[in-house]
Amino acid sequence: MNHDQKIGLTVNNDNKGEVAGPKLNSHELEELGLDEDTIHVKLEFDHTSTIKYLCCQTLAALNIFAVLGLFCLPCCWFAMKSSAESRKAAVTNSQIVVKSGAYGCFCCCWGETTKSVALQKITDVSVSQDCCARMFDVKVLSVQTASSSDAAPEFQLVGLIEPDETRKLVLKTRDNDGFQGMNFGGASKQMTVQRGGNNNLNNPLLSNVSDTMLSQTFAVNQQQAQTLHEIKDVLVDVRDVLKALNTTMSQSAAGGA
Repeated sequence: MNHDQKIGLTVNNDNKGEVAGPKLNSHELEELGLDEDTIHVKLEFDHTSTIKYLCCQTLAALNIFAVLGLFCLPCCWFAMKSSAESRKAAVTNSQIVVKSGAYGCFCCCWGETTKSVALQKITDVSVSQDCCARMFDVKVLSVQTASSSDAAPEFQLVGLIEPDETRKLVLKTRDNDGFQGMNFGGASKQMTVQRGGNNNLNNPLLSNVSDTMLSQTFAVNQQQAQTLHEIKDVLVDVRDVLKALNTTMSQSAAGGA
């Protein structure tokens, strides 16, 4: 893979909380349904390795029709190349957005799909590499939600550049843990959070959060905890009343007998 032109991800300490790193242009943002001022990180793909891997998978699936597979190879290569190069993806401070295209009807019909998944709905992000993928140095990043499964993930990104660092980026952004001193794509691409006067910036894709907002959030959390405690006490009282009522009814039934 050629990563020489990739640039690192850095969160500046300005008021906007801008993220320096791979960016989508205005047209690509529009295609993904994002505003031009959306703070985001562009996810980049190794198209060449992905195309080879997908074609290898396709030929392996057609091995019982070896001759037919050879005839279909030019069409498969063109379809896989067009599909791989059409992919666009980005991580924002609240979601992952992915757009891809694919040919159908023997390369006669082109279709496109755009999908977004809220970060807070993601339950797991895994990176896998089977034997065929290892041959082409390709890894598959799978995104899981509560409604998906290992066999059918929410979506998969094949051939991502630096998939392991992308996984860390997604999970840490979701968990709001920050990115101090974490490498993104090796030593030449450093992903760090530079904190200014406000030490409350944890999410690399969010702007600075004021102390007042944090205090309000803390107060709301405390109030919710108190409410849950009060609900628990009420349920305990209801349980005791039901137990007493059950005992009374049992004694009355025994006395009547």
